[in-house]
Amino acid sequence: MTKLHIALVGGEPTPVYQGIVYANPDRVILICSEKTKNVAENICGQLSALQDVIEIRIFSDTDLHSMETSTAQLASEITADTELSVNLSSGLKVWTLVFYNILHPQLPNAKIFCLGQDGTVFDITADRSDERVDFDMEAQFRLLGNEIASYTSYADYTAEDRLMLNVVKSWSISPRYHDALKVLTKAFVDIAKGCDTKPIVVENDESKLEWNPETRSFSGNLKGRNIDFNCPHAWHILLNTGWFEVYVASLLAQFYPPKDIRLNCVFKTRTDAIKNEVDIIVNAGKKLIFVECKTQVFKSIDVDKFASVVRTYGGLGSKALFVTNTPMKAEAQEKCNDKGITTYYTLHEELPTKKEQNILLKQMLDTLVNSWNAK
Repeated sequence: MTKLHIALVGGEPTPVYQGIVYANPDRVILICSEKTKNVAENICGQLSALQDVIEIRIFSDTDLHSMETSTAQLASEITADTELSVNLSSGLKVWTLVFYNILHPQLPNAKIFCLGQDGTVFDITADRSDERVDFDMEAQFRLLGNEIASYTSYADYTAEDRLMLNVVKSWSISPRYHDALKVLTKAFVDIAKGCDTKPIVVENDESKLEWNPETRSFSGNLKGRNIDFNCPHAWHILLNTGWFEVYVASLLAQFYPPKDIRLNCVFKTRTDAIKNEVDIIVNAGKKLIFVECKTQVFKSIDVDKFASVVRTYGGLGSKALFVTNTPMKAEAQEKCNDKGITTYYTLHEELPTKKEQNILLKQMLDTLVNSWNAK
């Protein structure tokens, strides 16, 4: 018996791909419009094992009579020895109604289903929900046409990195050292211009910062406090408030495997230029969490940009989390609410213990991952 799988294709490729993985068919027919043909072609490109048995059919997206005629014709081609499954998760809503109204009466043994944003399979014909399809982070990016060009796994951060993080974090939130550290590191960044292959020395009346490219270490002093950072990720932790990104990653690593937490995720254009960089992306098992880390939001346009990045690179099912050091200003918070972005700040004076803060963060993450985005 041949296993045939039919899937409707709209602008969101992930549920279509997951449905094919779930059905494990011998043959696939993708139903798309002229507008979504490129999405169907991209899905085909990710299924090399099925290249010779995938067919793309173009359906009208405006003419109801044409939709019904094409669907009826497709139904007439299905033989009695075919085990049929149909995925209605994507595509036009009117296609969903047409397909169900025509296929279900004519082919009552067909398995017609939809997938939720968490990969749960809802078997419509059997009136039940089945198991959840495993989430594939790499496939998600490929399906959307935006693979990550480079990133650093949080699993690569060492004990020495975490010791340095604690020191830099304490200086950054200290009234005594905050301004001095900001001035010193900004002067260093202005001279370095992103180049870490040459020696650099910056000093002022009260502080000094020196970079040794051979040992990839920092030395010097900050208002009398000794600087001696010799660890794999010293450059990133100390400069451009990189410490805050790593600190947020360390909080998330309490709930997700470090290997599933990626920092400094770079997406490039076809000409290899940097297009966008996401501070942190977490594979939360059911879906992706995109995380933006800023000690504070000074321009509300940063919220708009982040929302756009999440939708472009993460698709409909991904979640957005904006983390700041202190509570957001009212304008930025309102913009996040409007964009469906969850916010969290790390300095909870009303929650003095780490345990209380972790409970709050865990509850927030669970709510975030288990909620669905509106289409």
